[in-house]
Amino acid sequence: YPLVLRLNKLKEIMGYVTMHGIDVPNSKVWDSLIGTAIFNLFYSVGPWKRSSVFFLLSGKENLATSLYILITALDVLVSADGMITGALLFSNREPGIFATETMCTIWGILSFCFLEMSIFLVMVLSVTRTLSILSPFTMISKKVVFTVILLYLTLQLGTDLFLLGTSTEYVYSDVVPSCFLHNKKTTV
Repeated sequence: YPLVLRLNKLKEIMGYVTMHGIDVPNSKVWDSLIGTAIFNLFYSVGPWKRSSVFFLLSGKENLATSLYILITALDVLVSADGMITGALLFSNREPGIFATETMCTIWGILSFCFLEMSIFLVMVLSVTRTLSILSPFTMISKKVVFTVILLYLTLQLGTDLFLLGTSTEYVYSDVVPSCFLHNKKTTV
């Protein structure tokens, strides 16, 4: 019990506020710190990611290199998506253009698509590397691997579009400034 009181006092001092039942650091100081950290990460890591894409493009073309290029390109897109979140933190978490359902839907689908595809591609790279180690003289078909990637992307986008056809929609959340899939029957 005393620990709970101390945590509540700490939240009060640090500027926490309850939004939709979730304790969130909602002050200009916190938002500025988090937004600055996001921008610093993008500007310090971003150029290295972009230059690594060009380096990989100039090298020998094989399955691993192609997967590294895709993973790195998606990481650049995920970083750019993070910049949007950082910008929203500097604007008092106001939705701006994401107040419209269309823009929120586009951003929500792209954000999760970039993240999920990045994770899936790392898994594909790991599986192909494992197969190469287990069976070093077997050639892994680039065509098969990219067909699997395309099928996963189609499944992912198809699922999002199917869910949008049901009782869900993308809505802007000021708790974590982003657009999330939400059930229309409940309140935000």
